[in-house]
Amino acid sequence: MSGNETSPSNEGVDQPDADVQFVKMRRIDSEDNIRERDREIADITGVKFVGMKRIDSRENIQNDQASKKGSSVMFASMGEPTNDGYDYDDDEDVVTTDPYMRYGDRSGFRYKQGLKLLAPFRFKPSKEQYSPLDYAGFISFSWLSWMSPIFYKAYKRSLEYTDLWTISDYDRGDYNGDRLEKYWQREVAKKGEKDASLGRVALGFVATRQFISILLLVISTLASFVTSAVFVQLLLEYVEDMNDDRVWYGIVLVISMFALNILRIMSDVFFWSFSCRTATRLRSGTLTIAFRRLANLRSLKDHSVGEIVNICANDSQRLYDVCLVGNYLISSLVMLVAALIAVQIIIGYGALIGTIITYFFFLPLTTAIGRIISKIRMKCIKFVDLRVQKMNEILTYIKLIKMYAWESPFGKAIQAIRAKERAFLERAGVLQSFSLSIIPVVPSLAAVISIIIHISLGNSMTATESVMLLNDHDLVSL
Repeated sequence: MSGNETSPSNEGVDQPDADVQFVKMRRIDSEDNIRERDREIADITGVKFVGMKRIDSRENIQNDQASKKGSSVMFASMGEPTNDGYDYDDDEDVVTTDPYMRYGDRSGFRYKQGLKLLAPFRFKPSKEQYSPLDYAGFISFSWLSWMSPIFYKAYKRSLEYTDLWTISDYDRGDYNGDRLEKYWQREVAKKGEKDASLGRVALGFVATRQFISILLLVISTLASFVTSAVFVQLLLEYVEDMNDDRVWYGIVLVISMFALNILRIMSDVFFWSFSCRTATRLRSGTLTIAFRRLANLRSLKDHSVGEIVNICANDSQRLYDVCLVGNYLISSLVMLVAALIAVQIIIGYGALIGTIITYFFFLPLTTAIGRIISKIRMKCIKFVDLRVQKMNEILTYIKLIKMYAWESPFGKAIQAIRAKERAFLERAGVLQSFSLSIIPVVPSLAAVISIIIHISLGNSMTATESVMLLNDHDLVSL
């Protein structure tokens, strides 16, 4: 049927253009119409067409990023279909705006983007929508001043969805899923599918950032320790000595304590912000891979919905927590060693013996309690899975259950499973409460035992030494 002819089925419809054909009610434009339409688009947007090939200018790429609509242009070497209907095969002039190609397969120094964070100040784009995290300098990131605009808006009025910033490309789930997938493929190629470990993959995924986080946490811990264990003692001794009239010495001590506290605060804030972003990337990447695997499965086979929910909800959150709390394992050891050295130098062997006895008795105790809690939770997961499975059966066959009035038997079955699950949760809760209640007591107990042993050996202790001993133990508890 030609473009100028009409059929009865098309009555009441606008007449088509000259070079338009209808095949089974589908409109097919001729090449002349496509070229004409492309020229009109090019006049407006600045997009150039070479034959049937589209070439985006750098200006358009920036505009696309600003509007967050994105461009469907791909590298010619990929030869993949795009959303706009054009084929870009063998077109070497096409420039990509795809985030995976910009970041996932970037060449050159791998830490180039990350090192930009060390710049004291960074200029922000004026016409683009961007994530402030990607353009925050060291000062802004350490003092969280990049969040000041949204805090000011929240102070003036209630926040709306449009007030929130766009998410960073580096924190997106698809991008981190691609990265984590590459690490997993390397692990499988190196160890094989049976010996491949997701733990090693996750550790390699965050290794560099975790090293920086631990370094910052150690700096913050040592700054706090030096302030309390060294400068506070020197300041107390200076105040107690009535014959010391060196005013400049007291001023130097105060300024040094102030500077160390500033260093401690900056390191601590940098650590938490940096670690939270690292944990977010690991969690989003893991959930993305899990979702992709589940989307390709026809059935769960031996696994149940409860296990999948537990992995996505609980296990992924534990990965997040490990990136934050796990760093304290190393910083705590550093602080414990520093406290033992300080106790030995400031007070003597008696206090050192009391400190070692106390901590080496309670540390294995808390570790054993933690392992028992972990075993109880593993047993509890089985009942959680059974309860979720039973609930799925009830929801699936709810009409049949209603028809035969089987609500009461199924309700009792759910209650019985829930009772066993609650029993395990109560045991874990009691043990965890006991473990948490021990932590604040240990430093005070260690200080008392240290003082008793020190005095029992025939030594004396001044008020300054007592204060320093208590400060050291308090820092270890923190």
